[in-house]
Amino acid sequence: MRNLVLLLSILFFSVQIATAQQALTPKQVEQAISKTGKYAILVNTTQHLKAAIKTGNELKGEHKEIEFHIVMCGGVIKELSSKSELQQMVTKAVNQNLTMLVCGMTLRNLNISADMMPKEALLTENGLTYTFGLMELGFKVIAL
Repeated sequence: MRNLVLLLSILFFSVQIATAQQALTPKQVEQAISKTGKYAILVNTTQHLKAAIKTGNELKGEHKEIEFHIVMCGGVIKELSSKSELQQMVTKAVNQNLTMLVCGMTLRNLNISADMMPKEALLTENGLTYTFGLMELGFKVIAL
């Protein structure tokens, strides 16, 4: 019985050591981004929009072939309709080859005209449906 306990203990610690050695560092994980990857972020706040644009620009700066879509829904649309600095940020993002989309369902729910959105941003009837479509097309998607 003592030998069995000793053997199980050795196996347990061996597995833990092997697992610890296989752990990836944050830098290794970040470097796993595909140079030709397809990524999308669904955002509904101004803070998340800013973070998504910054991330998209960083990735595009490192890998020109990456596709990066930012789908804007919810409260960020209301702020976008009234804040010129946000509109300029979206326009700049499009000019830096990020694909920016505005959710038409949000526009209708908030009674906001599409004319109040940056003309460079694309309009989708439903940002959620668009996001599901991106997933079907192989995009890696996160929602913030």
